[in-house]
Amino acid sequence: MAKIQSTKPRAPPPRYSDVYPSGRLQKIVGVRLPRKPPSTLWDVSIGDGKISAIEPHALGHPDISHLPGVLHASKRLLAPSLCHAHIHLDKCFLLQDPKFGDLEIEMGDFREAMVLTSKAKSRFEESDLLRRGRQLIQESIQYGVTAMRAFVEVDGEVKFKCLESGLKLKQEFEDKCKIQICAFAQLPLFSGGDGGNEIRKLITDAARREGVDVVGSTPYVEQDDAKMTMNIRWISTIALFSGKPLDLHLDYHLDKEKRPLIWATLEILKAQN
Repeated sequence: MAKIQSTKPRAPPPRYSDVYPSGRLQKIVGVRLPRKPPSTLWDVSIGDGKISAIEPHALGHPDISHLPGVLHASKRLLAPSLCHAHIHLDKCFLLQDPKFGDLEIEMGDFREAMVLTSKAKSRFEESDLLRRGRQLIQESIQYGVTAMRAFVEVDGEVKFKCLESGLKLKQEFEDKCKIQICAFAQLPLFSGGDGGNEIRKLITDAARREGVDVVGSTPYVEQDDAKMTMNIRWISTIALFSGKPLDLHLDYHLDKEKRPLIWATLEILKAQN
C-alpha cells in the first residue's frame, strides 16, 4: 500500500526579531540538535561567540526566554548556518518593487533581461538600493544564511552608487551576517565604444576602496573571443595588484562547439602565477 504524503503545511521561518533578539545572544533554550532523538530538547549556552555548554532542557523550570540575550527555540532544530555564494545585492526584488512595476517581462530571454536591467539601473537611488538590499539580507538571515558574496555593479550609469549602498549594508549587518562585497563589471570592458574605458577606471578605483573584498567581471558579454580573453587578463591583473580574490562569470551558453572560457582563464592565471 502506498504511503499518503502529509498535507500539513510547513511552519514558516522564524521572524527576524526572533532570530536576533535585542542584545548579545547568550543562551538558546528548548532546541533540537542534529543526531539526537527528536523528542529530546537542549539548552545551549554561548560565551565569547562560541558554544560554552550544552545541557538537557528541563521541562517545568521557570521560563527565562523573556530575559535579555535568551532565545526560545520552540523545538526548532539548531543546524550549521548557510552561505549564499552568489547574490546580486543591487538588483534583487526589481520585479516586485513598485518603483519598477512598469518593467514587464514579455520575451523572457537574456537580451530582454539586460535591457530591462539597464532601464532599472538608470533609476537606481540610494533609498531603493538600501530598501531592497536590506530586505534580501533580512530574509536570508531568517533562512539561516550568515555569510554571502554580494555583487554590486560598477559602471558609467551607476558609478559607485550600488557599491556605496552595498558597503553601508555590509556595515549595518556586520554582527549578524558576513557580507563579502564584490565590485563587479557586468558590462563589456573592451567592446562597444568608449564605455569600457570608463568602467575600467571605475573598477580600478573600486578595487582600492576599503570594504571591497572581491573584484569581478562577465567576460561572456564581450563581442568576440579575443576581447573575452582581454577581459579576463585585465580583471585578473587588477585582482593581483589589489590583493583580492577574483570572481568571473563564464560561459553563459550551451554551445558544444565553442571552447569553454574556463580553459583560457586557467592559462592566463597560470601565466600570471
